[in-house]
Amino acid sequence: MQCDFDSVNINAVIGESAKMDVPQAVNYIKSGEVEIANYVNGTAKPAIDAYVVSNVYPAINNYVTNTAEPVIEAYVTNTALPQITPYVTLAEEWATKTDGTVDGSEYSARYYAEQAAALFVTLAPVATSGSYDDLSDKPTIPTKTSDLINDSGFITSSALTGYQTTSNLVTSVSSISTDSQYPSAKCMYDLIGDIETLLSQV
Repeated sequence: MQCDFDSVNINAVIGESAKMDVPQAVNYIKSGEVEIANYVNGTAKPAIDAYVVSNVYPAINNYVTNTAEPVIEAYVTNTALPQITPYVTLAEEWATKTDGTVDGSEYSARYYAEQAAALFVTLAPVATSGSYDDLSDKPTIPTKTSDLINDSGFITSSALTGYQTTSNLVTSVSSISTDSQYPSAKCMYDLIGDIETLLSQV
């Protein structure tokens, strides 16, 4: 603590008649602070620490051991556990019970898991493989059109006999034309030849 009074002499009245100047009072205060600090650090604090170690800590430990712990244990045993146990049992039943419904309302998770596992075992192989080869009673799929029954009367190549086809299409006539072509390319070639002969005789 530092006081700066700018060398001003201020009188402090103590009681009715005693007087001392301010600088002297400040010195008393400072010396008092030192004495208080020495007392706290050298006497009071060690005494308090010793008292806490010798009296407070044992008292707390004694209270915890002889009063608090028995009260807590009694509450847990007589109140908390009886209240919690039914919920624990119910939770276990919801998880594992298989001999009926839980709480008269629904089956447990384990029950449904076992039902699902049993259903999975009875599934056909195709249910898990997704392969066409695993199907049973597969239909016969024709590989040729001749395997099919023409029950709608679609036209076939045999019905085109005597008609012009793209494979026998006449695009020109010459001496090698044949009567099998349609219309008869040979006939047309011969007709053109006859006309040319007649024209040459005119």
